[in-house]
Amino acid sequence: MAAVAKHPLDDVYSTIKTLSTEELKGLLEDDELLREYFEQSLTAFKAKQDLVRNIKTQIFEEAQKNLTAKDEFEKVQVEVETLRAAVYQRQQDLKPLSARVEEVQQEGNIHAVIGRLEGAVSEAESQCREMASNTDSDTNWNKFATDFIKLRKTLHYRQAILERLTIDRTDIGHGR
Repeated sequence: MAAVAKHPLDDVYSTIKTLSTEELKGLLEDDELLREYFEQSLTAFKAKQDLVRNIKTQIFEEAQKNLTAKDEFEKVQVEVETLRAAVYQRQQDLKPLSARVEEVQQEGNIHAVIGRLEGAVSEAESQCREMASNTDSDTNWNKFATDFIKLRKTLHYRQAILERLTIDRTDIGHGR
């Protein structure tokens, strides 16, 4: 059922209906009293219209904010879905590699890796000693420091990996 639009003067009419016959006669006979009565009613009517207009304006502004927020939310939602798809794809790409790593560990090839890593650690230590012993008064110390630090980092990374592999193999061997 559709709402019936209310006429703007319905409120004035309803207040006139509540007046007694004597009050109505007084309004009809006294033009000044009639004018005052309608000015009061008109002031109340205008105030009511202003209030309704302000409420409509606020509702419209909030609706605009909500639409803007909805657009931003939808953009973020698309980004989240894109990231979710990328993560899923990366997981799928890593599954065969993960399976291969497990397979290699189960086959015992870890001993060969540890052996090669031990050789690489020894080689890096030798290079560091050789580099340090080959310095003299003509050495470019900035280049030496850069190269030496790079070589030491490589050595420490290899040692850390070797230590980790050795600890992991020890833990596996003891059933941990």
